[in-house]
Amino acid sequence: MEKSMLIKLVICLILGVGGLHLLRLPQTTQSWIVPSARESLSVSQPETRNGYRLPLLNHHNEQYSAQVSIGTPPQIFKIGLDTGSSNMWATSSKCPTNTCRLHQQYNSSLSNSYSKNGSRFEISYGAEGDGISGFMSQDTIGVGAFSIANQSFAEATQEIGHGPAHWEMDGILGLGFSAAAVDLVTPPFYNMIGQGLTKPIFALYFSSIFVEGDESEVIFGGTNPHHYTGQLATLPLRDKPTWETTLTSIAFGSWTIQLVDIGAAIDTGASMLVLPTTLALLMYVIYASTRRPR
Repeated sequence: MEKSMLIKLVICLILGVGGLHLLRLPQTTQSWIVPSARESLSVSQPETRNGYRLPLLNHHNEQYSAQVSIGTPPQIFKIGLDTGSSNMWATSSKCPTNTCRLHQQYNSSLSNSYSKNGSRFEISYGAEGDGISGFMSQDTIGVGAFSIANQSFAEATQEIGHGPAHWEMDGILGLGFSAAAVDLVTPPFYNMIGQGLTKPIFALYFSSIFVEGDESEVIFGGTNPHHYTGQLATLPLRDKPTWETTLTSIAFGSWTIQLVDIGAAIDTGASMLVLPTTLALLMYVIYASTRRPR
């Protein structure tokens, strides 16, 4: 089983659900858009006592990306970190579409560490089936100060559906299990562990308001105690190759709904909370009944 590898997922989320706190994090509904000055954050973040830290760019409170490099010398990209998938891809310079021209494009001819693969690749995301297609390549990936040698990833040459036209990032780095990877490609996080990452842990913190010292971030190989109090809880995963645990209850206002055998996928590539239709309708009815008429 994948879980025997003791790969731990620590996710610090701010959820706008009244009365519900995960890991004692504060709630906020204030919107924040990353100023353009923040786009120039350096990709070369030093190794810290608690792992390798990268700041995350907040795109309209809907998408978050980290600056990741590919190749030698490094080509810099805004890459989304997605626990709901397991593959990595980046927009290719060989992509002829207008959508691709809106993004930073990886050019293999400029990299001294590039290795050709060429096998066909395709991946889709979510119920709408939006995604990309292209071909596989291999190169050095820079995640902060950590370099992943000989990482296989896809060069995207064609978008699938309408979703990619609205994506702020230039690619995606999947943080899911290897068993869920398309074509069983080894995910970058697995190679980080194999190439010397101190601890098999990654931590994500999403903030919706910029306060100096409290920006969104990802840490590979550790956690940031600044973002939580007490001890982190360990949640057992369900028997699927995904970051899915059991949701036991939902609380909002003075109401608590106890649940039985409901799985909850922790998907950092999504910007919403999704519930079964029956449960969502029940919550709406309860919420509507507590609203005072104006």
